[in-house]
Amino acid sequence: EVGLVIVQTFGYDLLWSGWIETTKRPGGTLGNRTYVAAFLAMLIPVASIPAMVMMGVGLACLKSVGAIVAAVVGLSLRWPKFRTHVLSVGLPLILLMGYIHLNFVVSFLIRVKVWVMALGVMDWKEVLVGFGPGMWYKMVPVLQLDRNVVVHEGAFEYAHNELVQLFFDGGLLALTPVLMWLYYNRAFFVDPRRASLSSLFVISLTTFPFHLATVGVPAACLVGVLTKREDS
Repeated sequence: EVGLVIVQTFGYDLLWSGWIETTKRPGGTLGNRTYVAAFLAMLIPVASIPAMVMMGVGLACLKSVGAIVAAVVGLSLRWPKFRTHVLSVGLPLILLMGYIHLNFVVSFLIRVKVWVMALGVMDWKEVLVGFGPGMWYKMVPVLQLDRNVVVHEGAFEYAHNELVQLFFDGGLLALTPVLMWLYYNRAFFVDPRRASLSSLFVISLTTFPFHLATVGVPAACLVGVLTKREDS
């Protein structure tokens, strides 16, 4: 996956276009840089050192600021003794990527505006039970276009935040059990052996990994393995 991303960075998509040069942005086998970056970010804390280096190169090629933040959080938890070193490298890289890709900052600010707008149309009934499964996809893009709250990609078909979308679709009825689970398992998220959980949590606040089969299935398996009780 990382090898394909690197080759795509140089303008060649061997999977779809062979050696014909293309201007398509790198996206690995998933075809989208955000999806691949989320996949790499959640795995990098549990990878071996050589694989970790390769994944880091892949994230740099993908230039996904959110995924790099998630990876830095995970790695700083993976190696608590070297946290200062990880942050001294990771934070400047995050700032550099944010400066180079100002469109990410603009896009994120618009996402926040969309979250506020979407949650603002909920009355007390929707706060309790939501609008229904999948209703963000049907309602919010129309609302965005109507109020001209869009970015260069157009309207957001997903919230780019799993908790916000879960609350919009299912209200407190759906969100409360998830928050209770997070609180009950909070110790796992700072355990160096389970650092990928923190990376996955961070990436789920800026994109929608659990709405993608190619990322959500591995993510669910990862959560199942890493939250397994040692006495079970």
